[in-house]
Amino acid sequence: MPIAEINHYFVRANDLEATRQFYMDALGFEQMSRPDFPFPGYWLGVNGKIQVHMGPHQIPNRELYYLGTPPGARTDQTGVVDHIAFLATDPE
Repeated sequence: MPIAEINHYFVRANDLEATRQFYMDALGFEQMSRPDFPFPGYWLGVNGKIQVHMGPHQIPNRELYYLGTPPGARTDQTGVVDHIAFLATDPE
């Protein structure tokens, strides 16, 4: 099952607005449309391709969205990578 690309990664941030602004101002990402999930967040991309998903550490009912993430996993730092999604070809 060859990996074709890294599809996106999800960043959990303490300060969601500051993290979004950093990605846009310093790295040149643009804000993309995002489905209406039951928690705040942003999808950012470059050249129309979504590459970064972000949301807060304190997602309500996070057990429903992040099974296996213990409550003590929160950090005092920002920018923790929650997951990375790959696009594969010819899955078995």
